[in-house]
Formats: sequence, structure tokens, C-alpha cells
Amino acid sequence: MYDKCINLLEERGVNLSDIAQCVLFLQKQHHPEIEEAEVIEVIKNVLKKREVQHAIITGITLDKLAESNSLQDDVLHDILVNDKSLYGIDEVLAYGICNLYGS
Repeated sequence: MYDKCINLLEERGVNLSDIAQCVLFLQKQHHPEIEEAEVIEVIKNVLKKREVQHAIITGITLDKLAESNSLQDDVLHDILVNDKSLYGIDEVLAYGICNLYGS
């Protein structure tokens, strides 16, 4: 499933270096010695966790279904396509990943 998640992310235009750059931006002031290669290894380890893989697959699958008009619920489709801020499923999935680490 790890490889599937990497492929899904890359299909959406996200690679490990992109994620690492976000981490570096947020953490460099707290850990000035941190290097991108180290961050990428940590990201790989996080992406190997089953719960993280489930969140990635769920989120990307919902995106794809919404984009292809394949959702059977018109209200849900509208919410996802228009990224209604009060629905926040993408945030919920991300918080779920963060909560694995006590954040």
C-alpha cells in the first residue's frame, strides 16, 4: 500500500520533496540542523503507517470521484467539488494523521 500511496500522491502532483519542503518551512526555526534528506526519510516512515495510507487513499479517492462526477450524492458532490469550508473532510483526514503523533 505504501507504493500505491506514493503513486496516488504523484498523480496529484505531490512528491516527497514537496512535502519535505513544507516540513522544513515549518520546522527549520525549531531545528536549524534539519536537512531535507532526513525529513524525506521521516516522511517515508510516516507513509508506511496503515492509518496514514488509509487517510491518503480515502482523500484522493473522494477527490477523484468528485472530479469525475461519480459520487451518487449530489449534495456531497457539491460540497467536495466546491471545497465547502464547513465540511472539512480533508482537514479531518490530516488531523487524523497528526493525532497518531500526539499533535
